[in-house]
Amino acid sequence: RERAKALLLARSATADVREVRKAAADRPDDVEAQLAVADVDMIGGQIEDAFSRLLDYLADGHTDQVEPVRERLLEYFMIPEAADERVKRARRRLATLMY
Repeated sequence: RERAKALLLARSATADVREVRKAAADRPDDVEAQLAVADVDMIGGQIEDAFSRLLDYLADGHTDQVEPVRERLLEYFMIPEAADERVKRARRRLATLMY
């Protein structure tokens, strides 16, 4: 859990939130832009928003980007408590989208 938090903070330590959000809005098909804004959401405590952003990205047909999104989500899933309903819902949706 602490490792996941540290990785998240290390990736986003110098991020300008406005620039990250603008990049994601300007480039909706860019997986890196979507991952970056999901990081910002996680740091800001908007856990469900981060999950939804990445899961919606996959649902929108970006099946060629499953692996980086899956890896990031698995990392995110470690941050809240395992019994958190948001994590349970996101895990189910990820499984559905992958298979």
